[in-house]
Amino acid sequence: MGIRDAFRLTHRRLVVAASPWKYRRGTELLPFARLVSPLRYDVLVRLEHFRFHERNLELFERDFPAYLERARVQPYFVWFREVLCRRRHPELLDDPAGLLRAFESRVRAAADLHRDFRDKGFDTRSPIVLRSGTRLLATSTGKRPACDLFAGDGCHRMALLMLDGQEGLSPEHYRIRNYPEYAPLDNTHLLIGPLRIGPPEYYRYLSMAYSETLFQDREALLTDVREQDPGRLAELERVLEIDERMLIR
Repeated sequence: MGIRDAFRLTHRRLVVAASPWKYRRGTELLPFARLVSPLRYDVLVRLEHFRFHERNLELFERDFPAYLERARVQPYFVWFREVLCRRRHPELLDDPAGLLRAFESRVRAAADLHRDFRDKGFDTRSPIVLRSGTRLLATSTGKRPACDLFAGDGCHRMALLMLDGQEGLSPEHYRIRNYPEYAPLDNTHLLIGPLRIGPPEYYRYLSMAYSETLFQDREALLTDVREQDPGRLAELERVLEIDERMLIR
């Protein structure tokens, strides 16, 4: 090992040692439902975008402007505007032309990712990063799901695995970044209104986290949890209290 390589290795070790978080490897199969509901409806939005992309692949390759026009009326654009831009690039919300240019870049990047996954499969050299914390805090909306792993970096790749028919993340698909304290994101709450999600769709989505059955009825879901997993009933009721006022009825 040369002096330059030794310096880089030492520097890397010092950075890791000084970081407020640590990585650990995956050890179990993680069902997607555990990572998607009740906080990350946006993963399902990405999944639907990849389905849209496959249905319109010929148009993407032949007439990209027409493809982009179709993409702009899909839930993926709502996620891009209301979650990604509102959180990371709020200046774009007052710049329609800039917003469209940024969305075009996002759509092209998603298409590249889809093509690579289709041609080469999942690249285990770049695992999905899940997040956890020694001390887990409530979301900014007040939810406290009874789990310790949360979707982080790589949600597009998670959606591609779902598109591929996988049941969940295998250990080689992910690693975990652990923080001293961590408050998970609640992207579901941000999307309910803009996506005009109604009760049947919402309760079906929420069932992914709380039941073995997908219910479209509130009382049926509550009854099932009350009978099958009563320890999570209060948690579910709190999630409903936070989200239901946003539902489109």
